[in-house]
Amino acid sequence: MGNNCTSCANKFWYNFQCVDECPESFYVDSTYACRECDQSIPQCTEAQLTFSIHVYTIDYTLYADIVFSKPVQDLSAETLRSIAKFNTKTGPVKPNLYTVAKKNDTVYTCTFIDSSSLNEQSLSLSFDPGFIFDVNGVPLADSTFEVPVSVVTSVS
Repeated sequence: MGNNCTSCANKFWYNFQCVDECPESFYVDSTYACRECDQSIPQCTEAQLTFSIHVYTIDYTLYADIVFSKPVQDLSAETLRSIAKFNTKTGPVKPNLYTVAKKNDTVYTCTFIDSSSLNEQSLSLSFDPGFIFDVNGVPLADSTFEVPVSVVTSVS
C-alpha cells in the first residue's frame, strides 16, 4: 500500500485518506475529492440525491423500479446495471439474472429473470460511491435501500 496517494479507487479523497463518504459540510468534486462547502456551491445548497425501490409483479414476473429523487446525470441503463448491487439474505443477485430499462431521467425498471427464486426474500440495492450524480453534480447520498419481495406464483 502506497503512502504518497492523492486519490482513491471507488472511494472519496479526504484529509490524505480514502473515505466512504465526505464529512458533513463537504461535497464531492469532479476528481472524487471532498471539498469544503460554501453558499456558492450548488452541491452544498441543493437537496441531496437519494433513491428508493418499488417492487411489483406482473404475470408472475418481478419488477423493481429504482426511483431517484431528482434527474441523474449521464446514467444509461447498462451503466446502472453494471454498478447496481442487488442482494438477498441468501446472497447477491447476479447481473445476468435481471435487465434494466431507463424509463426517464429519474426512473429505471429492473426485470428479474426466474423471480420465483426471490419470493419471500428481502431485496436490497446498493451502489459504490462516486458513480451516480444529479444534473448539478450532487452525488447520490444513500448507499443502500431494502424492500420485502412477494412474487405471486400461483392463482388464488
